[in-house]
This record gives sequence, C-alpha cells and structure tokens, in this order.
Amino acid sequence: MQTFLASDVIYTTRVKPQLETGLKDQGLDGEVDVPDSPYLPDTGWLDPAAVADRVGALGGGGGGDSGDAAPGLHGNGLGTVTLGGVALTPDASTSVPLSGDLVFEIQVLNQGENTETEVPVNVTVGSGGDATDFNEVLPEIAAGETATVEVPFDAEPPTGQNVPITVEVEAVPGEEMTDNNTGEFSVIFTR
Repeated sequence: MQTFLASDVIYTTRVKPQLETGLKDQGLDGEVDVPDSPYLPDTGWLDPAAVADRVGALGGGGGGDSGDAAPGLHGNGLGTVTLGGVALTPDASTSVPLSGDLVFEIQVLNQGENTETEVPVNVTVGSGGDATDFNEVLPEIAAGETATVEVPFDAEPPTGQNVPITVEVEAVPGEEMTDNNTGEFSVIFTR
C-alpha cells in the first residue's frame, strides 16, 4: 500500500502536471481531463488493522491450502452421519442394507465466526489396501450454520462383517481445534 501511495504522489506531483501542460500547449486543456490516480483511494489502506477489517468483511476463508484465514474464529465440526437413511453411531456397529443408491448424508457444523467455502468432506470405507475413498466439496457454509453434504456410495463392500468407515471434514485455514472433524464408524452391510 505504501508503494501505491508513493506512486500516487509521483503521479499527482510530476506526471499529471506535465500531461496537463502538454494538453494546454496543444490547445486541448478544456477538452480532455487528466484523471486522478486510482491506486490508493484513501490512506486507511496504510493501516494494517483497517486492511484486516476491510478484507475480513469480504468473507471467510476456504478449505485446503487456499491461503491465509480471515480474522476471527474458524472451525467446522462433524455432525450426524447417515448411510442409506440409517444413522451411524461412532465406535459402534450399525447394520445397513445394501442397495444400488446408497448415499452418505454428512452434517457439517460451522462453529466459527466466518463463512467457509470449498470445504472438502472425505469418506473412507474399509482399511488398508482394501479401502475406498469418496470425496465431495461443500461449496459454502455460513458462520453458525449446519449443512448436509451428500456423498454417493457406489462400492461393493463385503457383507456380514464389520467394515470400518471414517468420515472427515477437512480443516479450513485458521482452524486450530480439529478433534471434532473426524468420526469413526463400523457398518455391517446386509443383503
């Protein structure tokens, strides 16, 4: 911002007067106006606190590594998780009938003070080399809001045995507490 201020000073004190003199010498001084410098509209942009307030008012950060976080508290949490309409219970087995149109419905809770955008939600079914990953992105969630992300499940898991499932809402920039972003479940798929 200081560079923009310096360029405005140079433009105003050196460039603009020379342009106006050239126009006057050519007899065009009343016909063409030389604009003021557009770079720094006011000196408030030189104050770091004012810049943080102005940029923070534009909206919150996003998921992944998209850059610095807006001022204020950031954080999402994992709410309820259902698969095919059956609520999954953390650290317990739940029976889910297999069908061709199973969908995870994952609640994301914005527990921060900012709107968050492009929040990745990941589901891992199985473990080790047999694991299958499913991913969706929540486009936007406002501060204090709850949103549901639907993640289609189109795999053929084993039936009649416990299948581990991990659901994660990825941390957003500025999020410091992430212990409520992940849930571990166990599902017994039935036919």
